[in-house]
Parts: sequence; C-alpha cells; structure tokens
Amino acid sequence: MVQKNYDEMPKITKLTKIITFGTSKKNVKKLAQELQDQFKNISLYIVSKGYAIEINDINASKGRGIEFVSKLLNIDPKEAIHFGDSGNDTSSIPYVGAFVAMKNSLKNIKSQATW
Repeated sequence: MVQKNYDEMPKITKLTKIITFGTSKKNVKKLAQELQDQFKNISLYIVSKGYAIEINDINASKGRGIEFVSKLLNIDPKEAIHFGDSGNDTSSIPYVGAFVAMKNSLKNIKSQATW
C-alpha cells in the first residue's frame, strides 16, 4: 500500500532504521528527495547501487559510530581506516585517517575515497 500523505503513517517512536527498496534508480532518487523534504530529522542514504534508501535518525551514522567506539577504546580515529561501498560509509571520512572504496562502489563513492 502506498501512502500519499505522510501524516497518515502510524507514529513509530522506537525505530532504529528503515530500508526501502525500489525497482528503478530514478524512482528511488525521487522518493529520497521527497523524504528529505518532508522529514528534517532523518539521515538518508541511497545504497545498494541506487536501488534502496537507508533511513536513520539524524544523529546515527557510521562516522558517529567510529567516534563513539574510538572514545570508548581510547584510540585516535585518525589512525583508523574505513572500508565501504555505499553512501552511508562516507560519513566516516571526517573521522578516520583514510577511506577505502571497495571495487563495487559507485563512482561518487570512489571519488571521495583516499584509495
């Protein structure tokens, strides 16, 4: 069922992550823009080679995870290397010493990588 009005969606208060899949990159991109326009308190990444959207709380990201674990273990995150292939991995870039894009990464992810 497709909801045309986001106000009709049930209120979900304890949610960690939503992932939605599409059959067209164009439609996924369009939906991502609609969601970003409608909801300002989300972190949104297009993943799975452009066929899925990953939605998190605005404060949840792999970069924030690296920051948290680094403090917990008392290590310098700039001595860490992050390996990734999707948009959600790029949030690690400001935190780590290097970002390595996997061979199957999209071009825009590879362009942001150290290697």
